Amino acid sequence: MTLLKTDVNGSLTDITLIQVDTGIKERAFNIYKLNDTHYIGLSIYTDLNQTIGQPNNFCLSVFNLEGEIVWKNQYGNDTIREIPQYFIKCNDGGYAITGQRTWNNDNADVYLVKTDSLGNFEWDNYYGGSLFEGGGIQQTPDKGFLLAGWTRSMGVGDKNIYLVKTDSLGNEQWHKTYSGTTQQAVYTIIELQDGNYLLSGGNSDGEAILLKVNPDGELIWEKFYTYPGSGAGGNSLYQFLELEDYSIVAAGLTNNNAEGDAGLLMKTDSSGVVIWQRKYNKNNNLDWFYSVIKTNDNGFLMSGAAFNLITNNQDARLCKVDSLGCPYADCTVGIDEAGSKKVMVDVYPNPASDVLNIELQENKEYDLILTDLQGKVVYASTTLSMTNAIDVSGFANGLYLLTLENEEQRTSLKIVIQH
Repeated sequence: MTLLKTDVNGSLTDITLIQVDTGIKERAFNIYKLNDTHYIGLSIYTDLNQTIGQPNNFCLSVFNLEGEIVWKNQYGNDTIREIPQYFIKCNDGGYAITGQRTWNNDNADVYLVKTDSLGNFEWDNYYGGSLFEGGGIQQTPDKGFLLAGWTRSMGVGDKNIYLVKTDSLGNEQWHKTYSGTTQQAVYTIIELQDGNYLLSGGNSDGEAILLKVNPDGELIWEKFYTYPGSGAGGNSLYQFLELEDYSIVAAGLTNNNAEGDAGLLMKTDSSGVVIWQRKYNKNNNLDWFYSVIKTNDNGFLMSGAAFNLITNNQDARLCKVDSLGCPYADCTVGIDEAGSKKVMVDVYPNPASDVLNIELQENKEYDLILTDLQGKVVYASTTLSMTNAIDVSGFANGLYLLTLENEEQRTSLKIVIQH
């Protein structure tokens, strides 16, 4: 696998090839920092000559920034195809890895592997029915595990949210399915500060999902999200985190028919009500986020993929934003006079020379007024679509005030025009 290192601004500073074994093909899934010098990574581990669909295994390895392997261990059956998904560090210092064990060309079970602190195999188990299952993992206070994902074997319809509780040795204690009117699945689970659990995913209606359950798997609430203007490809949340104030920040993708997939980042309160949401469309093509972490400046860093129009390939992608989801200076979040924290508008570029783009976060009508420093109105519009563009090529250089307002909200932004 390959480890990329960037500076604080995202510029690539180093590329390290982690050569686990000669003649081995490896693809990383998760990498976490252990300490100041070492990292641990989960990857697929397969023979270099094997083709897609042939047997492969999980691999867990610890390495330093010079690419030197401290230890590595391989897990699974050499005659079965196994796909890793997530791993966590357990409260005994060992690791638990989850993924899928494919037992024929179409079907798979949730596969769980437990290791000690040096990655030595302790036990494994698998869960599910006669069809297809998969999911993420969270350890519980009793040293057992919750596996959250999807099942095609149980519940109502073709695909349902699936939650399995095990003891500390991986023996199943109970499982639950959560069935909707459409196919739905979750990918990630975390324990919240209140002792309950939150799951994230999406459904075949194109809605992203957050699902909160108690330690016994009883549903507390379920919320569905659709980014304004998203199309048939829909919305999905792949990873999320809980902040100190109990709010939730989640990353994934949203789809617009005219733009393709875009990275999605949203923030909700503790009950799942949206505070703000933003999309990040790199190339009007296949772009999305797989993970999100909080940074030291209270912003967020998302990792994922973006389509490279030059090479026609998917490239790795990092996106750094501030605490309000703004990816660049002077990106603006509107807050209404009543104190609502909903994102209203994204305005770019600023400074602007030819075109000023105004992208609304909600499908509402606003009055738009652009005035110069003397208060003279240089542009006005009474109706706005979700995406708007103002030709400012004929305006004089200088500072302007852009005002957006309706009966409920009012936001004023400083805009620089510079030719």
